[in-house]
Amino acid sequence: MKQNKKFKILFSFILAVVFIIFFILIISYSFGGTRSVDSTVIWNVDYNADKIRVIVDTSGSGNAYAGCKVIKDGGKMYITIKDTLVGFGGDSGSAYLELVGDFNNIKNIYIADGINKKQIYPHNYGETIEDTIRKHDWLPGETDKKIIKVK
Repeated sequence: MKQNKKFKILFSFILAVVFIIFFILIISYSFGGTRSVDSTVIWNVDYNADKIRVIVDTSGSGNAYAGCKVIKDGGKMYITIKDTLVGFGGDSGSAYLELVGDFNNIKNIYIADGINKKQIYPHNYGETIEDTIRKHDWLPGETDKKIIKVK
């Protein structure tokens, strides 16, 4: 009888620890984090003086687009993609971003994660954004775009 009681206490303790770890992971992911440069896929970039369009995706599973942060620094612009778990504020790792602002002096655009950066413009993607969307019909299109005003 004593051994049965010890087993129940041990089992309850292990179950509580697993639940707490699971809860902490869910909470930390639901508030989002920065998507690493290595797990960011850029399908296409379209640049002009007042609008930059970017189609971005993730190479990871279970990650959903949760927003982005844009920083202009002289002739460079850095885009940091924010992630969350699918179902916790996002439903897809893909996003069609339309950045609106004055980009006359921007010469290089990078995806950054706070530690690493990867240049995404200038780069020859070999096709227009519209062609990319048609070719990969699962990518977000014009109706799915997120418009972000950049100061």
